[in-house]
Amino acid sequence: MSARCETCRSLRRFRPMSQLLARDLGANDQALVAELLKIMQEERQQRDAEAELKAKLFENRDERWPYRPHVSDYCGVSEDSGESLVHELKNRTGACPDWRPGAAVQRECHACAHVQRGAGPVRDVEVLREIALLAQNAAALGESAPDRSNNYVQLVGTRKAFEAAQAYYAGRIVGDPPEYLSTCAKFSTPGNAIPCVAQNPGGTCAAWTPAPGIAPEGKEQPSMMDALGDLPASTR
Repeated sequence: MSARCETCRSLRRFRPMSQLLARDLGANDQALVAELLKIMQEERQQRDAEAELKAKLFENRDERWPYRPHVSDYCGVSEDSGESLVHELKNRTGACPDWRPGAAVQRECHACAHVQRGAGPVRDVEVLREIALLAQNAAALGESAPDRSNNYVQLVGTRKAFEAAQAYYAGRIVGDPPEYLSTCAKFSTPGNAIPCVAQNPGGTCAAWTPAPGIAPEGKEQPSMMDALGDLPASTR
């Protein structure tokens, strides 16, 4: 049997940070979408830079990336010791002794005991439902109510855009913990929160620990968009 990297459990497929941020933060906010588009442009430039670096590694027959690549696939057979390998060089003969068939074991943060979730989504639902109740009471009395929902949603979008930028460019959020991005309790320190998307972009974190009583992945949680649906049409 040919030991192709594509069929090995140690191959780490890159997942763009922009897509992970869109997954975790949504893409319904104008400020956030603008920030994600900037990040996508940065990722394209980073892909070109990593391709150039990879060519030099090929030229020198150096199997080791100097860092964990951000937008390139790599071999993670030694990642527990901090090494990321150029899989085409590691397996240049097609007979890699470390080849093991199968898909990589998924270690997603949502199912990890170390995950810390921000309070923003739950708070947003509560605030917008309160705004909806005030608007409904005003409508019942024949009074006009100021449009507080749009202002609040814009503030949420700005906050999400800031967290996305900090996660991508710095890999950490300094000061208050993020309100929307989940963080890793194992690698975070007081005043220095490590977002899960930065610590574990590939879903293969060596420090992953299964959390007891995890809710089914497909279970939907209350969302800000659900709460917006409670607003009278005249206030949306």
